[in-house]
Amino acid sequence: MDNALDAVSKASEKIIKLDVEFGKGGLFVKVENSFNGEIIYATDTAEDRKRIASTKNSEEHGYGLRNIQQSIEKYDGYMNTSHTENIFSSIVFLYVDDAVLAV
Repeated sequence: MDNALDAVSKASEKIIKLDVEFGKGGLFVKVENSFNGEIIYATDTAEDRKRIASTKNSEEHGYGLRNIQQSIEKYDGYMNTSHTENIFSSIVFLYVDDAVLAV
């Protein structure tokens, strides 16, 4: 949400959509937000992975989504990010043990 709020503050049209569903089997979260249309990709040489950096100082930014991705993968979840010209979308799905649902 911090990334979405930051991006929306720089966009001319300000839109944030949040969809959260919790049910048998898992937690689904989708965040869509408007942004200024500028995406900066930074490549980490050590891991040869691309990060999406929100500013021109890409060496210090873009780790939030990567950290979320690593946490999601650790718990066998799924994460996908995509964008159009002015809408950025992040989808996360985490499997939830039935014992959690019984509480």
